Amino acid sequence: KGNIEKAMNFVVNLPELIKIATPDEKNTLLKKLLTNCVLDGKVLKYEIKAPFDKLLFCTNCKKWKDIAMENLEEFEKVTV
Repeated sequence: KGNIEKAMNFVVNLPELIKIATPDEKNTLLKKLLTNCVLDGKVLKYEIKAPFDKLLFCTNCKKWKDIAMENLEEFEKVTV
């Protein structure tokens, strides 16, 4: 339960964390979320890491708890 709660808090608080983070801290935060980053001209292409990718496709954050429970094993592995 601890890792799941930390992962969800991380996602919910990410906008505020990014605002106050130093450049190095921003880099660390983004490494937790993104993978396969490639600069294509002026466009950065990337993939959202699992299990955060599942939250991205859900527009209703009230359902995030259900998504976390459905993907419990993946969320338990998250360290933030």
